[in-house]
Amino acid sequence: MYKQAGVKPLTAEKIAVRKTILATVEKIVEVTAAQRKVMLANPGGDALDSLLAAVGVFQVTMQDDHQVIAKHPRYRREGRVYG
Repeated sequence: MYKQAGVKPLTAEKIAVRKTILATVEKIVEVTAAQRKVMLANPGGDALDSLLAAVGVFQVTMQDDHQVIAKHPRYRREGRVYG
C-alpha cells in the first residue's frame, strides 16, 4: 500500500513502496525529478494514481487493434473504455 491516511507525514514504508512503483513505471515512461518529488511527497497518493492510470491507458491503447474496434457494432454506438 502506498497511500497515507489523514494528514500524517508519510512513513518510510509508504515512501519505499512508492519508490518501487516509480522504478517500475520509469521503465515505460520518463518521470522528471520534479514529478518524482511530488509523487513521493503527496500524502494521499493522488499524483501517483494519476500517473498509473495514464500509463495503463497508454499501454492498452497501444496494444488494441483499433481497426477491429472501429468495426465492432457496440463500440461504434457506445464507445470503448480504456481504463
